[in-house]
Amino acid sequence: MQTYNLDAATLLALICCNVFGVTFANDFAYNGAMGPDHWGEQFSTCSGKHQSPINIDSVNVIRRTYPPLIAEHFGSQPISAEILNNGHTVVVRLEYAEERPTVWGGPLVGEFVFEQLHFHWGDNDTFGSEDRINNVSFPAELHMVFRNIKYPTFEEAAAKSNGVAVLAYFYKITRKDNPEYDEFTELLEHVVKPGTVAKFSNPPLLWDFSHIGIDDYYTYIGSLTTPPCSEDVNWIDFKEPVHISANQIERFRHLHTNDNSPMTHNYRPLQPLNDRTVYSSLTLREPKRRIKQPASDIPFVDNMVGGATMQKPFVVGVATIMLSLSLLVAV
Repeated sequence: MQTYNLDAATLLALICCNVFGVTFANDFAYNGAMGPDHWGEQFSTCSGKHQSPINIDSVNVIRRTYPPLIAEHFGSQPISAEILNNGHTVVVRLEYAEERPTVWGGPLVGEFVFEQLHFHWGDNDTFGSEDRINNVSFPAELHMVFRNIKYPTFEEAAAKSNGVAVLAYFYKITRKDNPEYDEFTELLEHVVKPGTVAKFSNPPLLWDFSHIGIDDYYTYIGSLTTPPCSEDVNWIDFKEPVHISANQIERFRHLHTNDNSPMTHNYRPLQPLNDRTVYSSLTLREPKRRIKQPASDIPFVDNMVGGATMQKPFVVGVATIMLSLSLLVAV
């Protein structure tokens, strides 16, 4: 593991040149005179009508059938990986010798290539995510940012309709540490100061950060959640959460912002839905071979997955067979 500091001039140059693959502005914060209530004063798009984050009301979403969402090269081994405290969040950069991870299908029009991933969290484990499900917040949220391959740079893609896609993952607190996050959360201790960079000794796979099913999701058109708040961003919020321990989440709160205050929270408040529609995925699939269940099996009940109720079929049991026999006798 290698760490190094960047002076202010170098960091600003890297930001402007997009070396770290993330576009953000230095002159904003999450509270005070530069907080979210004032972003629109300098960045007019932040006052737009199609902003993120939003609350997703699972009762009012529209169920829509999509082709399968395809995540390619998420298991490719990076040649190097590093994390950066940019004063607003922690950014993970993965470098590849050959194919970069891409995503396409589902609600996306075109193919999108991986740029970077970063995180949002709160002061404690009861809130911290940006999007909410049925007004329920999660302790943290991961954003994997992709740009449409039609555009050579993220800046150009962010300025275009259908130029950017964000895969959003919510976190759920568990007792045990998530081993896939061990080195990452340890590296957070080396990037406490803004402008600090640390390298992974064992570069992670992009898949290591999520490792969940990608068939069930909500999707809508929104914006970047930091200035300049560019709109027409494709959002895909997965219903299944990623597991992480309270100890691992706590390490995020040890980072410092650009004014050297603790980065205890970095989520934008909810924005109005206005005239937008949120969709819930129904994926087109080839029919699966039916598996016969034993007659004594206990029937399944409804399961809640990420705020959406998913119905599972009842298995024919002994009681049902006895009822059928009694009806035949009665006839």
